[in-house]
Order: sequence, then structure tokens, then C-alpha cells
Amino acid sequence: MKSEPRKSKRVHVNTGIVKTPAGFCQIVNLNPDGLSFRCLKRCLFSQEWSLDIYDTSGLNLEHLQVKKIYEKQLSNLETPVQFTMLVGVAFQNLTPSQKKQLILYLRQVEGSLK
Repeated sequence: MKSEPRKSKRVHVNTGIVKTPAGFCQIVNLNPDGLSFRCLKRCLFSQEWSLDIYDTSGLNLEHLQVKKIYEKQLSNLETPVQFTMLVGVAFQNLTPSQKKQLILYLRQVEGSLK
């Protein structure tokens, strides 16, 4: 399966987590089209589900519909913490309010990196 080129620049996220049906995972990067996250334990993710994003700044985005793009098992050598898997998802059918909140969050994250 050939992957499609990214439409938007990815932003590295230091302080965000996602709540998935399998528990909490750490956000690695984010863009307006989707995000990737890593998990401490191996999980089975369905093709589509909803997740919530939380950040230490107090921001939260809830009930974001996503579609799984990839899932990769990590070896213990790839990360200093014992993360076991990396998952990439694309956002699906976001409401105008969710899109606006997501863009504001991206701007906040980009600003904190400068």
C-alpha cells in the first residue's frame, strides 16, 4: 500500500496526550490532517474510532473522529522509554468548532517551540 504525501507540515508535540479506547498515549506530532502517537503497551486499534486530546496547558479537544493510517511496533532500542507501538491517524468529519480548536492548538504548540 503506497502512502499519500502529506498535505501539511507536522508539528512536534512535547506536552500532549491522547485518550484512546485502549488508554492514554503520548502525542508525537500533529498537523491539521491528523496525528501520530506512541503507546506504552501494545493495543489493538480498529480502523476508525474517536479520541480526545489533552495538553498540559489545560486545552482539551474531545470526540475527534479518526481513521487509522498506520501502526508500527517499536523495538526497545528505538525510544528511551519503553514505548511499544507508534500509530498514525487521520482526522475524519471534524465539526467547524473542532477544526477551529485544532488550529488554535497547533498555533499554540508552534509558538511554544520558538
